[in-house]
Amino acid sequence: MAAHDWAGMSCGDPATWEPALQYAVRRMLDTENPLFILWGEAGLLFYNDACLPLLGALHPAALAHPVAMVWPEAALALAPVLREALAGHPVRLRDLPFSPAVSGTPLRRLDGEVGGLSFAVDSSPAHGRLATALDAAGVATWDWDVRANRLHADANLRALYGVADAVGADAPVETYLAAIHPDDLPRVQARIERALASGEPFSDAYRVRGRDGICRHVEARGKVAFGQDGQPSWLSGVALDVTARMEAELRFREIANAMPQAVWSTRPDGFHDYYNDQWYSFTGVPYGSTDGAGWNDLFHPDDRELAWEKWRESLRTGKTYEIEYRLRHRSGHYRWVLGRALPVRDDSGAIVRWMGTCTDIHEQKLTQQALQQADRRKDEFLAMLAHELRNPLAPIVTAASLLTLTTGVPERVQQVGKVISRQATHMTGLIDDLMDVSRVTRGMVTLDKDRVQLSGVIDDAVEQVRSLVEGRGHRLELRAALGDAFVAGDRKRLVQVLSNILGNAAKYTPAHGHIVLEAGIQDGRAVVSVRDNGIGMAPELVASAFELFHQGKRSPDRSQGGLGVGLALVRSLVQLHGGSVSAASEGEGRGSTFTVSLPLLSLPGQDAPDGTAALRVTGHALRVLVVDDNVDAAELAAMLLELLGYQVSVEFGAEAALERARLEQPQVCLLDIGLPGMDGKELAQRLRRIPGLEGVRLAAMTGYGQPHDLRASAEAGFDAHFVKPVDAGALANWLAS
Repeated sequence: MAAHDWAGMSCGDPATWEPALQYAVRRMLDTENPLFILWGEAGLLFYNDACLPLLGALHPAALAHPVAMVWPEAALALAPVLREALAGHPVRLRDLPFSPAVSGTPLRRLDGEVGGLSFAVDSSPAHGRLATALDAAGVATWDWDVRANRLHADANLRALYGVADAVGADAPVETYLAAIHPDDLPRVQARIERALASGEPFSDAYRVRGRDGICRHVEARGKVAFGQDGQPSWLSGVALDVTARMEAELRFREIANAMPQAVWSTRPDGFHDYYNDQWYSFTGVPYGSTDGAGWNDLFHPDDRELAWEKWRESLRTGKTYEIEYRLRHRSGHYRWVLGRALPVRDDSGAIVRWMGTCTDIHEQKLTQQALQQADRRKDEFLAMLAHELRNPLAPIVTAASLLTLTTGVPERVQQVGKVISRQATHMTGLIDDLMDVSRVTRGMVTLDKDRVQLSGVIDDAVEQVRSLVEGRGHRLELRAALGDAFVAGDRKRLVQVLSNILGNAAKYTPAHGHIVLEAGIQDGRAVVSVRDNGIGMAPELVASAFELFHQGKRSPDRSQGGLGVGLALVRSLVQLHGGSVSAASEGEGRGSTFTVSLPLLSLPGQDAPDGTAALRVTGHALRVLVVDDNVDAAELAAMLLELLGYQVSVEFGAEAALERARLEQPQVCLLDIGLPGMDGKELAQRLRRIPGLEGVRLAAMTGYGQPHDLRASAEAGFDAHFVKPVDAGALANWLAS
């Protein structure tokens, strides 16, 4: 039976049909393309012969009957569209189960109202190829009828969401929402609502649980269509299974986060879109805050322009990006890092991504700078040494030549001899300074310590520099209030310290300057300061004043500037005496002040600290055993303790100390930790196992003073911990207690 044979159909005689329907049917029968009509609220189905392959066994029973009765699977897709059209809403078609593509056109009555829909079926090869390509690519498509709250999904989407085939292509949207991971669902629903309210595109990435119970990662995009009433009618779009990509990204992130460096990547245009955890840990910035160009704000201002210039060049040429710059650390300070980036190219050679790292090289950079500075300082020193040695050599050479010409003039020979002697003495002093600082820096200086009165040290130092001070017309003012204060030290070396500081003040102060030496007692320590109104120092020079071979500017009137080793020697000698030295200046041209602080052996007007005097009153002088493999340190400590009134024994090794302890039963033991063979901690434990010494008081005397060192000595049983050089006052107070 031909499709246009209406005999026996429920629609009645075609002559009684509405004109619009008659016209549409005639047009449908005249075309060779597949075309069918749904008419009226009942959705009567009309079609031409070209549609017969689609209908199959449904023909002829389907002709001119309600589509829901004769073709229910098509009605699921077509009936909602027909209702929308009859209600005056725009026609919106979804994928139909029987065709790759369908387009719909409203059929209007004479009064302009929509009476039905005409559907053209596109069975062209192009549509077939498109559908095949989408299916092969795994792209899922969907249309959500917002008003009917039903979602039409193709086979790819149903498979991705694990929706059973029995549900069909058209199902309530809740069927698909239920498959979304509970942690992601609130966000997805919020974005859908925002898209429906604003019309902006819908886009999200989330997880869905398939029929096998395995979560898949989905990336979906869609767009809203609105009806004539301005309300959303459809939300249609595509979805893609991106599980493999997400798993690859996850593996990449795990690898990147396992690296010690900060790792970052950019798009081909240089837009930064990824940083690993180390980046955020180093910089302390919030996650995502440095995407795009936000990272530029972390550069040191002096490095920013060069870093950007090199980065733009790499983006333009594809060359490897490599640069050292300072990056702001989470502490607020800038640290040196090595930045490197390589282009990632596809098979055609095009750059698809840049991968980069930032490696913290701050310590290496500081070490490198220190080495470079030391190298520069060495070169400066050698040049200065040559200059300083040539100064006395020049008159010596001249004098030697004159000797051959003045042999018969005794007074001339005597004059020349004095010149040679004076210049040779100056050269000897330079060489002595070099040898002194060499011995001190290598720890080869042995102090001849004794009970030294500081006022005498000051007098000797002033006497040594008097000729230099007077020769330059300076006024030297002494303000000493030390009385008979004593320190334990090497008198010769302490005079060397003060004369060096006074000599510098005289050399670095223009003629007719003013130098003030003040001395007094502060917080139980002897403090001596030398202040001048000379050339002063810049802040960077103050910070490095005591470094070896470091000097200020050499002016023409300072021909005897020295080698730049004096203050380094001063610092070393003061530290060997358990003291400290510091420099201060308000700036260039505003003078300088150097201050030396030394521990007192006894305060003015008394022989020993108050605690020792109390022990003498009771008549109980403690028996003290000092153990130190450094002979000078041990003997000096013993001398100090004897002056304080204690009975002191000294040993230089652990085994000998154990034997002495068994014989003399000391009440206090002062032990060096770094003893050879048996260290001080083991010795302490063995001392307390000697009968009668279970309650002996133990004090560690060591060069190790970090918190963990103090904990270790306490765990070994020590009652006190003194860091070398030991503060005599602190030791005396502990013994007195």
